Amino acid sequence: MCSTFYFPVWQPSLSALRMATVRTASLLMVPQVLLFVATTATFAAPPAHETETWTNGRSLTWARPGISGDLGATENWLEDGHVARVAPDKNCDIVLPVADTLYTVSGDRNNQVRHVTVGKNAKLT
Repeated sequence: MCSTFYFPVWQPSLSALRMATVRTASLLMVPQVLLFVATTATFAAPPAHETETWTNGRSLTWARPGISGDLGATENWLEDGHVARVAPDKNCDIVLPVADTLYTVSGDRNNQVRHVTVGKNAKLT
């Protein structure tokens, strides 16, 4: 007697087809999402510190690079190439220039300035 043996043929269910379609669609969306992120990031607004305008204020430069001192002492600062007459205040920009040796400019919470530029080997505390 000869029997016929049938192999079951896999028939995808409707839910399996839906999942395959969702998976394929999500993979197709990846490049579009990356392109969207890349283009929107390049058109973002610049940071506020780059666009903000400031009124002209005094600019003081540390007179003795490489030598530590006090932030509030007027003899430590140059203004327009001359010793400063007034200590730095909250409407003043200060520059601590580059030096060959480490130096520290010390202040306290009462010493407030508008902008600070710190060069190599300079430290503001």
